[in-house]
Amino acid sequence: MSAEITLFMSTVTVLLLCALAPLAYVLMQPNVFAIALVETPNDGEPVWIARLERATKQFLIAATLYAPLTIAIQLADMSNEQTLLGAQVFFVARLVHIASALQCTAIPKMGASFSSYMGILIMAAGLIQALLVPSPSF
Repeated sequence: MSAEITLFMSTVTVLLLCALAPLAYVLMQPNVFAIALVETPNDGEPVWIARLERATKQFLIAATLYAPLTIAIQLADMSNEQTLLGAQVFFVARLVHIASALQCTAIPKMGASFSSYMGILIMAAGLIQALLVPSPSF
């Protein structure tokens, strides 16, 4: 299993944890079912839940570009240093994006979002390079 696929599975794990955090908060509340019948879904929720939900949605948008590229690299067996670097940049940038979203810091959040898309472009460039430039065979 290539490193890109390992980072992809780590990305999916982080995404699932982000999606489950608001659910865990709601389930830990007393009378959770009575609250759901009486109040609107956003009444009384902490601000971090809404921020985490937005960050998770943005994570999903970026993952729709990252996942097919990672699978294409794996299926074509074209993993190289550049594709690995792009996967690492994407993963770390998305973690920074989630942390920045929770802290409500705009500049690091935008930088992390930009960096994650640059990681995807680095992976794509590595795949294109591997397709166009044949590896030397000894």
